[in-house]
Amino acid sequence: MLRKIGKMFGGAMAMMCLVSTLAIAQTPTPGMPPIPGTPPGPAVPMVCTRVDMSGNCVEAKAPDEKMVIVQGEGIKVGEKMTCVTVGSTTTCTKVTTMK
Repeated sequence: MLRKIGKMFGGAMAMMCLVSTLAIAQTPTPGMPPIPGTPPGPAVPMVCTRVDMSGNCVEAKAPDEKMVIVQGEGIKVGEKMTCVTVGSTTTCTKVTTMK
């Protein structure tokens, strides 16, 4: 009887360890705040493809032709910008050229 209870308890503990490992290994969902201390990703050049009603860029085309949701203030459609990703948030700044 004790052996049967011990096997059940051991199996339950092993399953709990596996489930907790998988739960911790999940990637954060979009919109979650970045983890403190997370370094920003490399700066990526992009082109704004859609703006919101306030005139802020909300979608851009990455160099690999993928569409990315971004946050860029005062950037119009077609303008080039540099974007940095921190956590799950991509923030962009307008590229200014000197004449």
